[in-house]
Amino acid sequence: RLVEALTRESPIKQRTPDIELHMTDPELGDFLVVVEVQARYDRTLARRLASLTAFLHAEHGKPVIPVVLYLRQPASRGASRMPRCLARMV
Repeated sequence: RLVEALTRESPIKQRTPDIELHMTDPELGDFLVVVEVQARYDRTLARRLASLTAFLHAEHGKPVIPVVLYLRQPASRGASRMPRCLARMV
């Protein structure tokens, strides 16, 4: 069940999630889902998302589930630069 949905205008140490969902589940308890929307592959995304996840976990004291939503399939020349697991997902 969704408890609260936020978008942030103020940066978190230069990093802001596109969508921050505060969730609750009878079995899992309270947790956050952070959604990053990407139009193209970004090789620094994993590092930024890890930093953001750690920051939000420390700030809220709840588990954080990061989700990346890619909006389009990469161009054929760029697909080879993507990690194989990402290339299969898009």
